Amino acid sequence: AGSSRGGGKVTGTGKFDLAAVSGFGMDLAVQAEDARLLNRDDITATVTGPLTIKSDGSGGVISGDVKVMRGSFRLGQAAVVEVPRLNVKELNRVDESEEARPRKPWLLDLKADARNRFMVTGLGLDSEWRMKLDIKGAVDNPAISGRADLIRGGYEFAGKRFDLDRGSVRFMGQAPPDPVLDIVASANVQGLNANMAVTGTGLKPEIRFTSVPALPED
Repeated sequence: AGSSRGGGKVTGTGKFDLAAVSGFGMDLAVQAEDARLLNRDDITATVTGPLTIKSDGSGGVISGDVKVMRGSFRLGQAAVVEVPRLNVKELNRVDESEEARPRKPWLLDLKADARNRFMVTGLGLDSEWRMKLDIKGAVDNPAISGRADLIRGGYEFAGKRFDLDRGSVRFMGQAPPDPVLDIVASANVQGLNANMAVTGTGLKPEIRFTSVPALPED
């Protein structure tokens, strides 16, 4: 049992196998209650629900079905620097070929449901979203499917504030993720109604401007 920042709790049971053929085995069942389990510079998530962590000592699977009570993603914010790797020399090693043995990747099998209170900010954007995602694949290259939908928000562009009228981000299961975008924002600018539409994908977005009365995009 333990606690997380903000008063959340984590409890669980399980076993470890110190004599597993492939290394250090584990079989853990964890219950999170309003616990901040993801806390990076660019993304945070406070979740409630069951999680399991299983490994035969070579790779493993992290699975669960959790509700995201609140979270945030900050555009343009770099992730924390990786933990440095220490230069360690192991003495009295039984099998020197152990280091060369191929390791299976750690895999994800997660369902995440955020009904609201997932904030996306940065680079002029200030918005709240709901989402329902399936996250699979390797931990360093996840495949995400599902969608996120806009609740409310605004976007600052060229000194003007656009209100977000519609927003959806659909994840199609690619690894790395390349979601399909459908976002529409509007603003009254110098006596005209300006609209901005963002379509395409996350890696190749397309941005178009229209107005009433009609003017060239520039």
